Amino acid sequence: MRSRHDDAPGDAPARERPAVPPALQLLGVRAASVGLWVLVILGALAGLASFFVRQAPAGASAPKVAERPPSIGAEGFAELYVATYLSEAGAGDATGAAKAFYPVQVDLREMQARALYVAQTVALEASELGEGYWSVTVGARVLAAAAAGGYQPLETRAYQVGVARSVSGYVATSLPAQVPMPAAAAVPKLRGPGLNSPAQDEPTVAATRFFAAFLAGDGELARYVSPDSETRAITPAPYATITLRRVGIEEHDDAEGARLVRAEVAATDAAGRTQILGYSLELARREGRWEVRRLLTAPPLASPARPDAFPAQPATREGGRSATTATAVPATAVPATTSTTVASRASTTTTRRP
Repeated sequence: MRSRHDDAPGDAPARERPAVPPALQLLGVRAASVGLWVLVILGALAGLASFFVRQAPAGASAPKVAERPPSIGAEGFAELYVATYLSEAGAGDATGAAKAFYPVQVDLREMQARALYVAQTVALEASELGEGYWSVTVGARVLAAAAAGGYQPLETRAYQVGVARSVSGYVATSLPAQVPMPAAAAVPKLRGPGLNSPAQDEPTVAATRFFAAFLAGDGELARYVSPDSETRAITPAPYATITLRRVGIEEHDDAEGARLVRAEVAATDAAGRTQILGYSLELARREGRWEVRRLLTAPPLASPARPDAFPAQPATREGGRSATTATAVPATAVPATTSTTVASRASTTTTRRP
């Protein structure tokens, strides 16, 4: 007889599974291996793609690359041409250095070489007249040879030059033509209050201490700027003392919790020479004290600027829109000028470096 124990399911004899042929086993192993390598290769390709191709975040635009204006080479060529021509040309034909810019035989015997000295040239404007051809206006700070030796400054002058570009380089198409200086525009309305005599309130004191550290090395600049500020002190410090002459501070914080400050600073060096400097910055309160959050590159405008927003005014000072190309003046050639210290017209807050 069979007992109940013998009929238990756990003790029932196991059914034998059919054996898999060795060939099929080998084929399955190879298929699994190939699949694994495919996954590895796909993962590596995805990693390389994510390394070389970076997706921009949603709503963010790709960084813009500043493009050089097509006239930049012609402007530099014109600056060098005017400086070389005014200083070196004369005493015969246009030979020597000037001929490298304008290779045309011109009778210049009435000109006296080195009678003028160009201390600085800057391209003021460049107008494209055709493909690869520009009219460039160059401003030049000119000095004249003095009878007693050395040079004395003349007025700032403007010259127009035609510059053509070819596969071989640039060339001037005429001698420089002197023209009036471009008219200066009216100053646009700036954001914030006007400049007034400084008070002894906390924001003004904070701004004064910042300028003392920034310009004169008086104290650690890190004490007067926000922790995330990238502002660095000028080193070595060019001035010994600073005086806050006039200041304008907004009365209320903006959306970012900062206040705009415009300041006029008198900075005096160790030799007693004074420079009047203008700054715009943002002040913000942190942990009960005012700190400089950002040193602005220019005063903010009250409204967005338009090309026709500022009418032209008679030219009273030199201007320019590109980097200057200066020629060094010999130290013995130009007499030193005496700096005049500008006295403050109002009560000021002064910080001195010991």
